[in-house]
Amino acid sequence: MAATNAAGLPIYDVNVPPRLLRRVGTHIADEDGTRVDVNADGDPLSPGGANVLNQQPLAERIAWVVRQAQAGGPTALPFLSAVGAATAGAGPTVARAPARVSRQAINYETRQGTSLYDRATGSIYSSLDDYFDLDNDTILDFVGSIGRRARECGWTGGNLFQVQVNTGTPAVIKNLLTQHGEVPLDKLREHILAIAIADPIVRAAQEDEQLFVCIMNSLTQSAIATVQLREDEYTLTDPTTPALNEMSGVMLFKIVISESQIETRSTINLLLSKLTSGLPKLMEEHGNNIKEFNMEVKRIVKQVRSSGGNPGDLLPQLLHLRR
Repeated sequence: MAATNAAGLPIYDVNVPPRLLRRVGTHIADEDGTRVDVNADGDPLSPGGANVLNQQPLAERIAWVVRQAQAGGPTALPFLSAVGAATAGAGPTVARAPARVSRQAINYETRQGTSLYDRATGSIYSSLDDYFDLDNDTILDFVGSIGRRARECGWTGGNLFQVQVNTGTPAVIKNLLTQHGEVPLDKLREHILAIAIADPIVRAAQEDEQLFVCIMNSLTQSAIATVQLREDEYTLTDPTTPALNEMSGVMLFKIVISESQIETRSTINLLLSKLTSGLPKLMEEHGNNIKEFNMEVKRIVKQVRSSGGNPGDLLPQLLHLRR
């Protein structure tokens, strides 16, 4: 949280523009984590320990205290750094959504921080009747809704969904949201473990937890019972970090998809068959409604691609259908 002196005023480092110092455990540190000594009044000292460092104008420091009091107290900064903190002559940090103002870790001790968490972890559905039941027919809707939540809550701003699927160079990166069928479970585990064991906790680890809670809050009880049978696969443990025992959102996301559509070659072949010899039957099922037929074809094409398949050129099949 932001560090203050004995008078309750925020204290800054000497960078230009100045940045708020942070209280880390029992000591004060700058944004880079370097310890800063303070005197008996809690004001920061120069590196030699002789002089008090120049601070922001008193009016600006008092205005900061007033803003924090209105927001819920001196720990009300939503991010664990001075990114976006008001300084003399500086304007606000602008972003398309609140959670995208900063890539710093979120301060859950603040009202704003917990508000970001609550928004991120709520169900993606507005009605219990719509909760996802691992149904293959609605898997694309589920994935699309998770993608929209990811953009809103800043999950796509980091590397949470960007997974390296090879071991050599150049690196081959796949997007779990749109290419989940091309991301092996073992590579995904390696990816998220590297994020989970980072110390101190990084923003992507917080987002992985948010994703986990969001998914669980969006599944039916039947679906939860099914995925819990594979709990060991989305539980993160590591021999080098004995204290690590966390549930992973991206691992759960992958498992939910695999439970909804068995990602095997035979499944892709089945989908491809619907786009070739199965088109007449598909048209019949939709009562020759062209609009509904087109939407169904687009849905199957997207599902094939996200599973790692190639739908090919559909024009010959569509022209044959018109005869």
